[in-house]
Amino acid sequence: MNQSTSTSAPVCDTTSAPATRTTTTSSSYISDEPQVSDAQAMASLGELYATGETPPNYKTDFLSTITIPPALTTLETSGFLTPLPMSSPVAQCNANYIIQMLRPFPQLMVQKATFPPFIHPSYYKRCTENHSPVLQPPLANCMSIAQMFVPRTEETKPFVWKTIRMEQRRLLSEMETFSREELLAAIQVYIIYLIMRIADDALRHSEHDLHMLLSFQLLCEQFRKICAQPFALDEQANPNHTWEDWIFSESRRRVASLWFIISRVICVKTGIPCDTTEVYRALPLPSGHSLWTANCHEAWETEYRASQVNYRRPRLAYFGELIEAQRNPGDGLNAQKLDLWHTDADQLGIMLMLATAMV
Repeated sequence: MNQSTSTSAPVCDTTSAPATRTTTTSSSYISDEPQVSDAQAMASLGELYATGETPPNYKTDFLSTITIPPALTTLETSGFLTPLPMSSPVAQCNANYIIQMLRPFPQLMVQKATFPPFIHPSYYKRCTENHSPVLQPPLANCMSIAQMFVPRTEETKPFVWKTIRMEQRRLLSEMETFSREELLAAIQVYIIYLIMRIADDALRHSEHDLHMLLSFQLLCEQFRKICAQPFALDEQANPNHTWEDWIFSESRRRVASLWFIISRVICVKTGIPCDTTEVYRALPLPSGHSLWTANCHEAWETEYRASQVNYRRPRLAYFGELIEAQRNPGDGLNAQKLDLWHTDADQLGIMLMLATAMV
């Protein structure tokens, strides 16, 4: 099932970023004055917005590899973060299911012990039980914001969104001071804020939504810069030997998977043209439920060893393999791979099944 390529385009690279501060990161999301205003951030990207033309030093960025279908579009200033029209009733049904599964993510940030399936549950557990500052400030701030967002009313919405924009500006202004863990946390919560916009009628604030999308890209590019490697790495080719390192790598794979899912059902185009790419097919699939939810190092080691055994069985390892298996599920080998995938798929895995069926 193919979605019309006229309704989505990749988010592309930008030439300049908002000014950054050199102060240390604060865990408080309310500040006196934002360091980077919407107008300043938009002006720093103004050449791209005004012309819709690719700058001379343009390069295809990470987001363009997983935001599909690739297409050349003209700049538009409305409809950001709104549902995309689907090409068939079945695709529309899949898209509706995905959006329904995305909408509760802000609520999951309130429940603390049940983070959304791309934020590892051990972050909060280790923070509270060991009294160690494991929970990164962006996550802590997002939890506080979610507590305001979930019970919001028409009267409180303006204050909630003012607070969210202040926190987003802080993340941008401080991103060059962040460690890789802090930056990954910033990317994760930015997705939560984007989902909040999806749940909160994005039609009314398209300029802010464009800013959110381009700011999200800046965070992703900064992350790739400090990691000096692709955003998501295959575990089999790049094995991790500690639970902490694996959590970091798997979180990256899950962020990439979730953005792919969102781009299938939500308008995340910026109007800046990108080259057609099939790179998303080479992205590694996320792990299964058992490995992701292991609640201690010993349990993780047990599940990790079991997963290594599965690597020797016919299995789905990359997006492209999942796409092709779903196109021909009657094939014996594909059926085996899909059976193994379904055995341990979590909520993210289910959404990924729905999204890849629409490619």
